[in-house]
Amino acid sequence: MGISKQLRQYRLVPGLPIQRRLPLVLFTVAVVGWATGCRLDHPFRAQPPNNRYRCDALVRDASTHEPFRISSNPSFSPLTADVPQRLFVLNDWNGDGHSDVNDVKADWRRYIFNKLLPSARFAGRTWCVEPGSINCTANAYFYPTERTPFPSALDAERLVTCPPESSDARLEVSAPGLTPAPDYRLNFPDTPIGQSSLVTTITLRNAGTGSLRVNSTDVLGGYHDYVIDPLASGGCQPTEGELGRGVGHELAGGATCSLRVQFRPEYRSVAAECDRDDTMSMHCNRGAPLQIMSETLGGSTLLPITLNFNGRAIGGRLVVVPASLEICFPTVPTSRACTEERAITIRNDGARSTTGNITITSAVVFPSDFFATPSLVGTTLAPGEFRTVRVRYCERGDRNDGGYRVNSSGVNPTVNIAIINPNNRTCP
Repeated sequence: MGISKQLRQYRLVPGLPIQRRLPLVLFTVAVVGWATGCRLDHPFRAQPPNNRYRCDALVRDASTHEPFRISSNPSFSPLTADVPQRLFVLNDWNGDGHSDVNDVKADWRRYIFNKLLPSARFAGRTWCVEPGSINCTANAYFYPTERTPFPSALDAERLVTCPPESSDARLEVSAPGLTPAPDYRLNFPDTPIGQSSLVTTITLRNAGTGSLRVNSTDVLGGYHDYVIDPLASGGCQPTEGELGRGVGHELAGGATCSLRVQFRPEYRSVAAECDRDDTMSMHCNRGAPLQIMSETLGGSTLLPITLNFNGRAIGGRLVVVPASLEICFPTVPTSRACTEERAITIRNDGARSTTGNITITSAVVFPSDFFATPSLVGTTLAPGEFRTVRVRYCERGDRNDGGYRVNSSGVNPTVNIAIINPNNRTCP
């Protein structure tokens, strides 16, 4: 029996299998050798991924107790160009035979002492670390490479822990007419829209012997009715140096600072206004809280103080001519023609000392047979100011009467003026 071609080629002829498999074998050897060589030449690629940590702490100036929050994240840390960045990863930095978060904290403490505190941002002052403020949290993975190698060990540190703060700093507040705590109510006089009340001075006093910092004096709620003058002498705003350090205004024991506040009501579509004649109504009261935040020099937050501001916003008096609130025309126009114009006068009555501005929120003529010009929407009338609107009727073949409706911010916000269709009735 003869040997089949297939058996001769693949099984029985010794030279042929090697020839067929040689390219595959050589390729496999090359790949294995390349991979092995890669691992030998690039040791970083053989290392497993490591947890990367974000660390923070609170350091204080040992003499002034001024606090600074520091972080390993450059976006949140007051680092300067002379501070080298560092990756904080798991490693047995403290030499106890285990790798855990305590090792990362030890590395972070060494970095603070060896790199951060000697930098330009902190040099020349003595710093301590607030007890319990050292914190490190895993937030990503770190893959060592040639460009970002595994960090080398830092020298040992000798960080000083801050002693407990002892301070009797206490903020007190006073102002003419201010009711006692805890109410702290301060009433401002009735003030016309668009005007300002007299200045009320609010005095802040440190009733203790230890210094404190006034961090903020903010009117809450987004209101603009109460204005604090930040440029007044004796103000509680930070000095230029304090602004540069990002701290509040310092008040030594017994020292005072002051705020100058005015009630300056503005027109707002959602805020009510009163007329001066409406002396008993409180629906137009504009209330807003002033919150004062402070802390000791060591950063201990003191009890916030909230003053409750109140003041009535006085609007204008809307007066319309004709007083009859009716417009008519003496003749009937011919087909497709219009009548002559008649005038409507809208005035803010009263004196500036007793009334405020009026804002026309809408002014509409209806139906389409009647025309009124110009548009008064958004117009603000100061006391004594007026605007004139001219109205006419154009013949369209119907007998509907019309009207002109004015909405304003005053105490009587809506006025309706009847416009008589001359097909129904003409003026005497």
